[in-house]
Amino acid sequence: MMSKLRMKEGNEAYNSGEFLQSNDLYSQSFKNDTSNLKAAFNNGNSSFMSGDFESSRNNFNQYLQSNITKEEKSKAYYNIGNSYLTEYANSAQENTGQSPNSDLLTNAVDNYKKSLRNNPKDEDARYNLSYAMKLLQQNKDQQNKDQQNEDQQNKDQQNKDQQNNDQ
Repeated sequence: MMSKLRMKEGNEAYNSGEFLQSNDLYSQSFKNDTSNLKAAFNNGNSSFMSGDFESSRNNFNQYLQSNITKEEKSKAYYNIGNSYLTEYANSAQENTGQSPNSDLLTNAVDNYKKSLRNNPKDEDARYNLSYAMKLLQQNKDQQNKDQQNEDQQNKDQQNKDQQNNDQ
């Protein structure tokens, strides 16, 4: 009974945009009744919305450990993929002078693939997989370009040094 009440309160907090409060309520709901898998799933969504991607993935992974349908697994993997893709996008926007972590994209791709293995008809997962793979390729292309520029600069410097030594 307490679990259902906390779940209801968690849903109300989530719908009001109170994601930290809903996290707490969903956690309480799940602790009171570990068979309430919806609380773990909803907590994953709530953590995602509050920007705590690691907690979001932990909640979805906890949900995946349960006896759930392929469709439910597909949704959880899709959401995990979204958490990696969003974390990548956020790190790219911060643009701290270093390129964003392509491991986040690799993890997103892996989870979208798992989602599609469980539900091959999921067009959203297919689209996001394609998008994440495109970003991953752009990252690799940029890294190769950066390496070529660095190699050229080193070569130019060596030529200058050699010319100075020749004089």
